[in-house]
Amino acid sequence: MPSSSARFALVATVAFALAPAVLGQCEEAKLFPAQASAGDLFGSALAVDGELVLVGAQQSDAAGFDRGAAHVFARSGEQWVELAALSASDGIDQARFGGDLAHPAGIALVSSTRHDRKRGAVNA
Repeated sequence: MPSSSARFALVATVAFALAPAVLGQCEEAKLFPAQASAGDLFGSALAVDGELVLVGAQQSDAAGFDRGAAHVFARSGEQWVELAALSASDGIDQARFGGDLAHPAGIALVSSTRHDRKRGAVNA
């Protein structure tokens, strides 16, 4: 049964939910986005707030060339489900939305490291 104190780790392009075990950590789930392509860099950033997880894919092409995305996952019983794939409302090609993430007090903060002529931006 999943534990409410699950931990997360990033390996390559997969986010792993890890549950506490007697001798360390054991894999609880692998998180995959509903839509993904090679080179999206899914798992490039991670933010956890209780049972809610944001996973960055800073080179996702779903909204345009390398615009990026942040995928929202939540625990539903013993499964992890993707609730949404976020993108910047004012995104531009190569903005790399999802390069850095934070999730304080229920607010998703997502960076676009190359937005506005590489000056960068944080979307809330």
